Amino acid sequence: MPSGEADTSRYIDKPLRGIIAEQPSTSNDHRYLIFADNDSPFYLRSIAIHLLLESLANYLSKVDLGTRQYIEYYALTYPNRRLVDVSAKDHMNIELNGQWIDGIISKVDGSLIRVYLPILNKHEWLYRGSLRLQPLFNSLSSYEPSCKRFASDKQLKLTDKKCHFLLIPLNYGWKRQIRNDLGTIVYISPCGQMFTDGDRLFTYLYQNNSCLTIGQFTFDMNCRVTQKYLSPNNAFVNFDDYSSSKEKVPLMLVNEIDSTLPKPFEYTIERLAYTSDIQINKEHIQGCSCIDGCFDTTKCACWQKTYDGIIHSHYYEDLISSLKDLFEQTLDEQIDDRDELNLQLKEFLYESLSKRNFGYKHGRLLEKIHSGIYECNSKCQCDIRCTNRCVQFGLNTLLQIFNTSDKGWGVRTLYDLPAGTFLSFYAGEILNDEDANKRGLEKTMGDVYFTALDFVTSLQKKSNHETGIYVMDAHFKGNVSRFYNHSCSPNVFVQNVFIDTWDVRFPWVAFFTSTHVKAGTELVWDYSYEVDTVENRVLHCRCGSDECRHRLL
Repeated sequence: MPSGEADTSRYIDKPLRGIIAEQPSTSNDHRYLIFADNDSPFYLRSIAIHLLLESLANYLSKVDLGTRQYIEYYALTYPNRRLVDVSAKDHMNIELNGQWIDGIISKVDGSLIRVYLPILNKHEWLYRGSLRLQPLFNSLSSYEPSCKRFASDKQLKLTDKKCHFLLIPLNYGWKRQIRNDLGTIVYISPCGQMFTDGDRLFTYLYQNNSCLTIGQFTFDMNCRVTQKYLSPNNAFVNFDDYSSSKEKVPLMLVNEIDSTLPKPFEYTIERLAYTSDIQINKEHIQGCSCIDGCFDTTKCACWQKTYDGIIHSHYYEDLISSLKDLFEQTLDEQIDDRDELNLQLKEFLYESLSKRNFGYKHGRLLEKIHSGIYECNSKCQCDIRCTNRCVQFGLNTLLQIFNTSDKGWGVRTLYDLPAGTFLSFYAGEILNDEDANKRGLEKTMGDVYFTALDFVTSLQKKSNHETGIYVMDAHFKGNVSRFYNHSCSPNVFVQNVFIDTWDVRFPWVAFFTSTHVKAGTELVWDYSYEVDTVENRVLHCRCGSDECRHRLL
């Protein structure tokens, strides 16, 4: 909005950004009511308004928490409004910094009032529906039903194993609204509380000790959580649970091409050392002491472990260098104590990485962390509601193994999945170099189900660990991850995660969706093989993507 008089309730001396809260009408003298981002509400004529269209979710992400909650509630309940009925010269208690102080109404202008605050000797414009007005605050406080009746019910159990994880809240009384008019998703709790962002929802669930977790919700506008894939083809083979109940949720398998099955193997959800000489160090792992669900990632020891990896990784040299430059620019005074300087720098880097959403965010991983993720573990004081626990819970997504006809067996999702959804980790036998080479050369086995535990090679040269790389083989023992096919246009990425060990030779190889995936879509990742690296071996690609490289080896 441009500056100037523009027939407003008060003079505006600089451009302001805000949201239109009220259309022109006879009751407001044909003006627009504006809720400004960081200022008092006011009226304007249309000539003083420049429209900047964006979704409610995007808009709210740019304002402070107090303004966000205020505008969010207004938008979701509009046009139903509760306004205090007042007249000039009336006295009313006004909230100021958590205290109720006396105010005198000096003017009523449509949905606004101008209040004189004697203790400050100044006037302030307020919306007549503001909760800073004690009469409205008191009426709404007694009107809203208690949320404790649902969220703190510890007897509530999630018993439907066949349910898609994003359907669980809906099965327990929550509602999910797709508000195209506001450009956002609205979750409504059984007691009427409304949420349009994950931070507020996480706090609500945590403080009320809910049995639901933030990962069971998604604010992705493209995600239709109730839409299930139903194949139009008849199945020759149909297994309700190919894992034989070893997974927490059923893993379906169908063959719509013929009556064949995958080659026999033992289904396992474990990472098994093939020989006794493979010793995974689980002694030096440490835990955090968080009691807030690790919501403040800068204070959690496990989050800090992930951040430290980023800070010292060559993948992020440019980012960390620019952040260090920014830190030096923000210093108000010279710090001679080197230890104090390093401490402040580390805190600054933690805060900066947290704001950039490195790591899990509301149960999702939106970007690969090349230096690895260190989840909270059995030595931590936090519980399953922690923001830093994901892969350790195992498969919770309804997937289906199916015959692709041209690429062998593959895996598809039965429901829409938002970007960053955890799918599964690679289970199987851990082999040393010698055993891996033996198996790889045998015609009856080969290296088809190999995945290298090569995270150690990505570390800086000063690493004290041996250069030998171990291999996870799912030929004889494995899980659903062995069926993921390659694509040159993947919708899945791989993330190295540390849970029960900090031994960098043995990361958990976890799979996450890199984008929104529609129900019925095959889940594929880039094997990242290098052509001509294996002598006398050529492997052609059959992914069919427009970006196909045609050869894997």
